[in-house]
Amino acid sequence: GDQNLYGEGSFLTCCQRMFGVKDGTKAWGAFNEAFDLLPLCAIVDKRVFCVHGGIPRHARGPDRRLEMLSNREFPRLGLLEHGPKDSAVMRQQKALAQELLWNDPADSEQGLDEHGFGPNCRGPDVSTFGLKAIETFLQNHRLQYIIRAHEVKLEGLRVCKSAQVVTVFTSSYYCGGDNASAAVYISEGKIRFVSHMPSLLPVALSPPSPHVSPPRLGPPSVKRNTLTGPRSPTGRR
Repeated sequence: GDQNLYGEGSFLTCCQRMFGVKDGTKAWGAFNEAFDLLPLCAIVDKRVFCVHGGIPRHARGPDRRLEMLSNREFPRLGLLEHGPKDSAVMRQQKALAQELLWNDPADSEQGLDEHGFGPNCRGPDVSTFGLKAIETFLQNHRLQYIIRAHEVKLEGLRVCKSAQVVTVFTSSYYCGGDNASAAVYISEGKIRFVSHMPSLLPVALSPPSPHVSPPRLGPPSVKRNTLTGPRSPTGRR
């Protein structure tokens, strides 16, 4: 809802444009109340790690990244910036939450550290992660796939990192672009992907003339893919 930062692309602005200022602000508030109850991540079907951004950094020692999140004492964080009165535990919790929300897959395996993490252009407190980081995380937590969002993809989704990471973007025509949206359906041991490009309608429609037939809109473009079965020992298909 930060209109100063995101301008016309802010969620608050989009709600107000669609429903009017008063009702749009109410809708925005209701959405945020629901978002406040969502977890930072989830494990689906005991093998799929779902998160907005990516996996958090881990260097050495016992891997307690998910153990920390499952603790009922983990706070509901309003702000992720570190405060002068934050305890060491609070700083660790904020760092973990920030990386879950902001980390991205690395475009290249070069320039990463020995644990498979590297710098991120989004800021100094977040990182990118490569194959080594991914495989360590999946192995430590007995998982197979990572499904995340955070980055616009032309067809709404992208499979990368030896088919272990899937980026899914659910908003079509994002910020006036020409990207499709996508969704994921996990059931019966299969992960199904749907890519959808809806017909583009004008923002405002004038009343139709009685002498002019309405335009015929073609069917939306839908692509489907299915990912199933365990990975090979190398993680490649």
